[in-house]
Amino acid sequence: MTDKKIQNSTDQQLDSISYRKPTEEEAFWDMRWFFLKTLTTWTAGSVLIPLILFWLTKNPLSLSLLTTIAPPVYLWHKLAKFLFTNAELERAKIHAKSQKFK
Repeated sequence: MTDKKIQNSTDQQLDSISYRKPTEEEAFWDMRWFFLKTLTTWTAGSVLIPLILFWLTKNPLSLSLLTTIAPPVYLWHKLAKFLFTNAELERAKIHAKSQKFK
């Protein structure tokens, strides 16, 4: 009898917990934030690691690792171009619609 009560209470708890699947827009924003965090970490690491290595070893060849900053800078450029271009396009569309209805 007690096993049945435990089973019923467990079923009720599972029913009360609602698992909501994120919408497409929420998933898109999660991916943007992940990309932003990854890119920030990569950029900071590609600057700081060669400087720390140079400070520890005093070997100027360790500064050649600063070239690893090129890929994240390129991605920053692409991200900024994407975000700002879309914002400008949206502003232009809104402005065009407002002129159309005047």
